[in-house]
Amino acid sequence: MEPFGIHGIITLHKIPGEWSDEDFKYWYCPVTAPNGDILVPARISDETKRSWLVPINGGKLCVENLIMNAGISQLLTNIGVQTQAAMQPFSQILSVGNGAISGVTRADTFVNGDAFGTNARKAPASHANTGFSVMVTTSYAAGDAAGTWTNIGFYGGGSATTTAATGTLETHALFSFPKGAIAYAVQYVFLLSN
Repeated sequence: MEPFGIHGIITLHKIPGEWSDEDFKYWYCPVTAPNGDILVPARISDETKRSWLVPINGGKLCVENLIMNAGISQLLTNIGVQTQAAMQPFSQILSVGNGAISGVTRADTFVNGDAFGTNARKAPASHANTGFSVMVTTSYAAGDAAGTWTNIGFYGGGSATTTAATGTLETHALFSFPKGAIAYAVQYVFLLSN
């Protein structure tokens, strides 16, 4: 029997710079139940979101991440625990970094250049379940994390905050992108396959 897999696929979308966090949630994100089930689709169509896609990593429209050893352990623990109190969040804080990096490995424990600028670490605006996937969406306003991004990852474990070096690195990917002072949405889709 083949083990199931979880693949993280990351895309970047240019969004209107004048949007506040509330505008972003209202227009870009679906309305979801506490468990992530979509109650009302996003007001912006998927077609419009696709037209806002921005190339990353030398022209690619998406990049895949690695789930860290700690992230694999966290997922397996969450599947095996018998009480909700024993579960730990996986995609608690998204961090973009600007540190020098040549690759990622499952043993990584931090995003290189973690918390390099204002709001380089952010809590997601939305978690939405669809079929065998969950889309975790985070907005970065024009003034957030301005500079060249080199890598990206989710911190979790229950102790992740917007403060540098908190939480456990769950995912990691190379993410070469000169952000500058423009607003973007990072869509991080986790896809379950077996």
